[in-house]
Amino acid sequence: TEEGIFLPPNKAVVTRKKEKKNNGKGKKNSQRELNYYENGENRAGTKNYLVVRITDGDNKARSENAITMSDDIFGTTNDPINLKSQMEACSYNKLIVDPAPLPVEKEAAPGVLEVKVEAKLNSPDGVYLVENAVTQQIQQELNITLPGDFDQVLYVVEDCYGDDCGYAAYAYYNHWRSLYRAQYYKHTGVLMHEIGHNLGMAHSGGLDGATYTDHTGLMGNPLYGDDLGRMCFNPAKSAFIGWYDDKIITIDLRQSHSQVHRLYGISDYGSSSSSLVNIRLETGLNEDYYVGFNRATGINEQNDEADNEVTITKAQNTFSFSYQSRLQAHLIQGESKALDPIGSRTFTITAETININADPSYADVCITDTGNCDANPPSPTTVTPTPAPTSACDDMAGWTDSYGDSCDWYEQYDSTGCPSYGEYWANPDTGVTPNMACCWCGGGSSLTSSPALRPTLSPTSAPTLSPTSAPTSAPTS
Repeated sequence: TEEGIFLPPNKAVVTRKKEKKNNGKGKKNSQRELNYYENGENRAGTKNYLVVRITDGDNKARSENAITMSDDIFGTTNDPINLKSQMEACSYNKLIVDPAPLPVEKEAAPGVLEVKVEAKLNSPDGVYLVENAVTQQIQQELNITLPGDFDQVLYVVEDCYGDDCGYAAYAYYNHWRSLYRAQYYKHTGVLMHEIGHNLGMAHSGGLDGATYTDHTGLMGNPLYGDDLGRMCFNPAKSAFIGWYDDKIITIDLRQSHSQVHRLYGISDYGSSSSSLVNIRLETGLNEDYYVGFNRATGINEQNDEADNEVTITKAQNTFSFSYQSRLQAHLIQGESKALDPIGSRTFTITAETININADPSYADVCITDTGNCDANPPSPTTVTPTPAPTSACDDMAGWTDSYGDSCDWYEQYDSTGCPSYGEYWANPDTGVTPNMACCWCGGGSSLTSSPALRPTLSPTSAPTLSPTSAPTSAPTS
């Protein structure tokens, strides 16, 4: 099985088979399970993270003891690269990850709770049965309703058995829960990716159009290993997460613009000499462009693609959710990328200069719709975006999904923008997904601005190769 963090195809939804029209492609979770953190409150501040070391009904548990597990995730002994160290590094301490406090008699190690359940991993739907049983057991033992005082809860199971085990981990969008199998709980890149889903971020696709192949940031699937994870997120995700807002500008592409901007890497965000780390190019459509300098040093030294190049990504970001992003280009010095036309304007982005010998390193980037830029990089200014115009939209003629359903199905069974199902069930012949084909999902012949969307809870598969819908409804306490 190809290594990846993903949910197996027949576990992408609550029901294992699509049931026609009465409940659609999968039941949504109950309202009490949706969007615990839709206001972004888990993205900043000091947060308590709980790790649950699970033993199943066959006494299967990870061989690492609780002390080792605490060190692997929080660096409580001497683990050099871990979830705590990297999340705090990428956020410049705007998000502090603390081991969750527990009653003395319950704490197996800092931030680690040990739980034993009767459900067995080596049984049909074993991981999901164990997940639900653990949730119940924690609530009973601690006399709480999860998440209680915990901000994030990480379940660690010994392994997965059977045919549906081609994933490393999964998590839930805007939620408190994630689950890791086998050794993947100690892989910092996997942990950062899954918690990224909990923070509201979907996957990052590459130039090949696949879902998880943008390796310029951790919402692709670039890094697997105990001490592999010194990367952060691509420009689209970085703009969403809010950690760098004081060094991000917005340029409205519905207005003429010809200017050179000096960009610094996220790894130099903390330098007083760096003034700009991200440019959002507002299109007036559902998706905007984001431009960054992918400096591969410091907190981003294990970057896996396009080291020290200018990267351009495209995505729809709302306050509560960062949708699938797609890498558009990565540019070495002298290379250019023409963007899709915005009305009558066509903008070109050129990496005019990349200087990695400067301190801090920088890239001078020309953004123009006239063919040339001012000679010298001016001080960046923020352009206040104007409301996007609305326009008519036609669904892609003749399109159906992999089940044979047209866009009408998505109007009936998903919310505007298709936050639950828009990325999945692509047409098997064309690869076109609902959010590309259907106006209701933000696609169609003419993309228009849509209201801020509130995606429903779905486990986000991590750098996954399959959908991210919830595997099971969480049990009620």
